[in-house]
Amino acid sequence: MADVTSWVGIVVFACGIYCLYATIMMKTKGEINQNILLGREYQFKKCKDTEAYIREMFPHLCLFAIVTTLSGLADMINSFITDVFYINIVMMIIFIVELIVFSRMSLKLKKKYY
Repeated sequence: MADVTSWVGIVVFACGIYCLYATIMMKTKGEINQNILLGREYQFKKCKDTEAYIREMFPHLCLFAIVTTLSGLADMINSFITDVFYINIVMMIIFIVELIVFSRMSLKLKKKYY
């Protein structure tokens, strides 16, 4: 059950919620979250085509946010409620694969639009 590493699930879950918030803000207000998507060396205002960037990035950020939230949730359930070890392992693998895919797509779109 709960041990020293239990906080990891909470942090991953919180990051997933923050990514969901960034996804909603990107879709509704057209705001690109610099912390998640761009980094310090890129500025939101220097985007060549903001609408195209949002259109291409939205599905990737949305999927990443959902996978991150579910992965954190699975880890918290495994740590605090009941043993769902295999579900937790599967979610970790899916999370790692999605993190790699999301990172590659983010870099590709940064090069394309900034």
